[in-house]
Amino acid sequence: MGRRGTKTPPQRRPVAIDLFSGAGGLSLGAERAGFDVLAALEYDPIHAAAHAYNFPQTEIVCANAKEVSGEEIRKAIKAGWKLHNRSGRWNGTVDAIFGGPPCQGFSVGGVGEATDDRNEMVFEFARFVGELKPRYFVMENVPGLQGYPDHEPDAKIGERLLDRLIWQLEFVGYEVARPVVLNAAFYGVPQDRRRLFLVGALPGEALPAAPAPKVRPVPKRVDDKPRKGFAGHKDADESLPMGPTVSDAIRDLPNAD
Repeated sequence: MGRRGTKTPPQRRPVAIDLFSGAGGLSLGAERAGFDVLAALEYDPIHAAAHAYNFPQTEIVCANAKEVSGEEIRKAIKAGWKLHNRSGRWNGTVDAIFGGPPCQGFSVGGVGEATDDRNEMVFEFARFVGELKPRYFVMENVPGLQGYPDHEPDAKIGERLLDRLIWQLEFVGYEVARPVVLNAAFYGVPQDRRRLFLVGALPGEALPAAPAPKVRPVPKRVDDKPRKGFAGHKDADESLPMGPTVSDAIRDLPNAD
């Protein structure tokens, strides 16, 4: 509350950027968490058009990340600032950069070729972090990135690509939390979907902790018994409510026929 006769200024919604945005799944989560996603970067024109449709107040840059500079993203942020009808000028602060670089080369279900050029996109993510200096960053990818070897000519046997990525993020001035794999099934999503999250912050900012599970997944088999560490999470047990089923999630959709 302000002093008598004064008004407390409205809280500014933090500014975020979505890299490798696709149609905007992470943008949706960020918007619901209280961020204004002012700019997004997406290579595929169809996905970029879908993002523009889903988030008309976000300035979308449709281009290869390797060919986009941090300054071009800054220009997109300024445009997104106007699209969000923000008053005054943007002061240059980026509160968060988040994104999911291509994962095909790291996925255990994919080809996993060391020569896949898309593998290097995680370092483009790090480059944007270094150029734009957000307060926080969040990168998500497949769990297979954890053990993916570094195929750089100078890499030693046993070194991981993830280690080089963390070193690069630390080199540009960030504290990086230990990578963590989270399963969407523990947070109300009716899908066994595991993803690796890499989170970092500028010195002086508090590193966020991984969220505690909210539900326990619906058993895949009738005879599955709840247990400590249920379905791979050390904090999940029978004390948590049962999560939703697919039917719970989509039963209100109209019949396609």
